[in-house]
Amino acid sequence: MASQQLEQAHALAKEAPQQAVEIYASVLHADQTSDTTIAERETALLSLAALFERMQDAAALTNLINGSQNYLVTVSKAKSSKLIRTLVDRFDGIQGGLQPQIAT
Repeated sequence: MASQQLEQAHALAKEAPQQAVEIYASVLHADQTSDTTIAERETALLSLAALFERMQDAAALTNLINGSQNYLVTVSKAKSSKLIRTLVDRFDGIQGGLQPQIAT
C-alpha cells in the first residue's frame, strides 16, 4: 500500500508538488502498526526533503527535520545520523538557506 502511495507521490512531484507533499507526509507519519516499512518511511523522508529543496522552502525543511523525530528513533543511531546529515545538506540547495541550516 505505501509503495503505491510513494509511486503516486513521485509521479505528482513535478506537476502537483503540494499533493506529493501530502502523500509523502502520510507515509512518513503512518503509525508503526501499519504495514508501512522503515525503508518506505525513509524513502518518504528523503523524497520530502528533495521536494522542499526543489520548492526552495527552508521553513518546511526545518519543520520536516524537527517533525521526523518519531521516525528517527526507530532506526539505528548511525542511520539516523546519516539521515539528519542528508536532510541538513539539503539546505545548501535553497537560496538563503544558510540561516535556517544554522538554526536547525
